[in-house]
Amino acid sequence: MLAVFAPQAYWRSRVRTAAASCLFFASLLSACPEEPAAAPLDAAVRGDAASASAMSSAGEPLRVLAQGEQEPIGLAVDERYLYWSTRDALRRMPREGGAASTLVSGVRVTRIVASAGYLFVSDSQAGTITRVDREQGSTMVIGRGVYPDGLAVRDGRVYWANAGMIAGQPGADGSIESAALDGSEARTLLREVSRPAAVVVDADDLYFSSSSTSCWAPTPGGSGSSGCSGGGVSRLPLGGGTAPQLLGERDVVSDVTLGTRGAYWIVGYPTRVQFAPFGAGEAQ
Repeated sequence: MLAVFAPQAYWRSRVRTAAASCLFFASLLSACPEEPAAAPLDAAVRGDAASASAMSSAGEPLRVLAQGEQEPIGLAVDERYLYWSTRDALRRMPREGGAASTLVSGVRVTRIVASAGYLFVSDSQAGTITRVDREQGSTMVIGRGVYPDGLAVRDGRVYWANAGMIAGQPGADGSIESAALDGSEARTLLREVSRPAAVVVDADDLYFSSSSTSCWAPTPGGSGSSGCSGGGVSRLPLGGGTAPQLLGERDVVSDVTLGTRGAYWIVGYPTRVQFAPFGAGEAQ
């Protein structure tokens, strides 16, 4: 998990040691202090993480911001704070370092987005999308679903993926949902999606990844039809009226992110990074 608020990058490492997990801030990539020392990479994360210039000469040494965190999962950053989720809490600390504190306890947050002075978090176990005040920790449930996962915020609306319980077609029960920041004006953008995971949004389109692919064949005797569903990254016009466009192959993809020119995602096998430009361009 990586979050960038230029010119710094933040990431978490779930290290299986007696000291539990580490949370880092750095512009120099290196190993977790609890692990055997490894030679640092002669590179730094700077500026626009979506650009080729993000990797440059070595800069600041690595700083550990928090240790002993219980399985940090989600990660987000805004102009004031760094946020992360643990096994049972949503945590926060000043962006440049300082004491960590618990913002909300008793939650198992899957994903975090920081926007407009709030945090928007998905809790797949509780089945909720919740808005959290970043200063006071007060909460408001603004959406519900079956195993909600990825979410994004843009232009006064929250978008999220309900992963559902059934993968593949027929019968997939995943969906793409949207609501205003207070939960009003809720609407379903897409139904019968096979395990949607990450969600990102630009001015015109919503991109979502699918963490499961399923194919089927005619039943014995030749009835029914064959086909495949799920997998890969799809683009859905926000204006509606058009079916989602599958970008690339039906690979298993958990995360997708937006750069300055389009959407990027990683395919695990065979390992490769794919890119699709904004608009109607095909995946590369």
